[in-house]
Amino acid sequence: MGYSIELYNLDCKDLGRTFASGDAALLQEVRTGQGAVLHFQDDPDFRAEWDARLQDLLIGNSGKVLAAHGCDPKQESAPEVSDAMALAFVAVVRVKGEFIGELRHSSMTGRSFREEFLAKDAPEALGTSVDLFNLMSRPLFGIQHEDYPSWGGLTIEEIREITRNIDMEDPPTTGDSDEDSWLYELCDALCYAREAGKDIVSLYL
Repeated sequence: MGYSIELYNLDCKDLGRTFASGDAALLQEVRTGQGAVLHFQDDPDFRAEWDARLQDLLIGNSGKVLAAHGCDPKQESAPEVSDAMALAFVAVVRVKGEFIGELRHSSMTGRSFREEFLAKDAPEALGTSVDLFNLMSRPLFGIQHEDYPSWGGLTIEEIREITRNIDMEDPPTTGDSDEDSWLYELCDALCYAREAGKDIVSLYL
């Protein structure tokens, strides 16, 4: 079994304006596009709960709360949401964001990915003090979900700081082949986001 950090390029302020927007066309787009890939086939009751939470995000009171809170990168903790609400949030990000890359790891390499690559080797290779664990888990819009899926991201200011010395014609390396493949994908996505001038929202699932 494998896991992935999916990286999406989008302005968090634009994402905030999506919540409680009353956009019926977006609601249908998310239902159609993401409902088919989130594996609800064997659990119609959970599918119905997901759909209710999705409506609540896009046209209901929960969306109003998220929109009012905003995407505060300094927030360190937040209330835990339900599994259905977490998947509704994931579905909206996938539709609204531009997919720009992913970091995949197996169950066996999960610990080294988290504790070696993200915590030590990648920051050292990039020469940055920005916490890359924010890609795995970071409260957004006043909510979080510690189980899978979780979410996080980096602000455009953090992205600019991380990429200040990155040259993709001579990308940084860690000296480990597995880590270097992750690092290349990360650097490529970060440089893309820097040029686009937008934040990154990440989904860990």
